[in-house]
Amino acid sequence: PKTSSPTKNDDNDSIISLESSSNDENEIFVGDSNHLMNEPVIKGEVTTVTSTRGGKMIFMNGFAYLYMSMAKETTGWRCVRRNENCKAVIHISKQTGQFSHWNGIFHCHPSDAGETRKCDILNKIKHRVLDQYISIKIIIEEEYRKANLSV
Repeated sequence: PKTSSPTKNDDNDSIISLESSSNDENEIFVGDSNHLMNEPVIKGEVTTVTSTRGGKMIFMNGFAYLYMSMAKETTGWRCVRRNENCKAVIHISKQTGQFSHWNGIFHCHPSDAGETRKCDILNKIKHRVLDQYISIKIIIEEEYRKANLSV
């Protein structure tokens, strides 16, 4: 994990802060994109979806996880970014459906909040295609319109 100390940029001798911004929400700081990457996982809203291939998948704090294993009281989920060798794992309580604990390994990549939205839209499209006898193109256009996306 990176530290919070400032680093010097050799290209233009400016200081780059690794801290996340808190004063002005309209400004973009270098540390913002990696803010959650080096934060310990303590809690977060868990969203359950189906993966592209029909597997179990969840989202929490902008990170996506695939089903890994079942224990007595929890279900284990591993980060979907296997290709980036990310070893982050979280455990969700079977009883409450809420975050229980993690393996202590930080993600090696920034979070992607847009991935949750994309997966949600695709799942809605898939369910409608299976349930309704109308053109797939019409379903896609309607779901994109609902999500304020251009077709």
